[in-house]
Amino acid sequence: MIAKNKIKPGDILLFRIVKTSSLLGKLIGWFSVLTGNGGTYEKTYGHVALLENNEYYLEQTFPKSKKTKLDCNNPEVELWRITNLSKENAQKAISWAQGNLGKWYNIKHILSLGFIKGYGCSDFVFNAFYESGTGIVLNKKGKGDPVCSPNEIVECGLVRCIDNGGHLNKI
Repeated sequence: MIAKNKIKPGDILLFRIVKTSSLLGKLIGWFSVLTGNGGTYEKTYGHVALLENNEYYLEQTFPKSKKTKLDCNNPEVELWRITNLSKENAQKAISWAQGNLGKWYNIKHILSLGFIKGYGCSDFVFNAFYESGTGIVLNKKGKGDPVCSPNEIVECGLVRCIDNGGHLNKI
C-alpha cells in the first residue's frame, strides 16, 4: 500500500511480484531474472507504468495501452522516482504516453525469449522518457537493448524507491 500524497506526475509505478500476482506477471519477472535482465527470484517485478498524477497511471497492457485508475491498496505496487526529474521532463514523458494510448501490446519479445523487439509495459515507459526527448534512458543495457524489463528499469541507476508499499525482501 503506497501513500497517495507522495506521488508526483512522472513517477513510476512498479508492480512487485507477490504470492497473489498473476501468472503472466510472475513469468515476466522470473524470465527477466533467468535471462540476466535484472532482479532476483526474491525481488522481481512483473509490470511497470507511468503515473500521470495521484489518481491515474498510463500503461501498456494486453491488448492495448490505456489509462488506469490507481489503487494505492494494491499489494503489488511500489512508487519509484527518477532522480532529478524536472517537471518539464516529467510532462514531456506524460504527454508522449497520453499520445500513445491505444497502441497494441506486441508479444514478439516474449515468444522469441527476448531476441526480437516487442512492445510491452517496460518499452512503453522507456519510450515515454526516451522518445519524448528527455534524454533519460531507463534501461541498464542502454537504448539498443531489444527488450526492456521492469527489473532493468529498477536497476538502470536513475531511479529510487519512494514507497515500497510495505514489501519485505522476499515474496
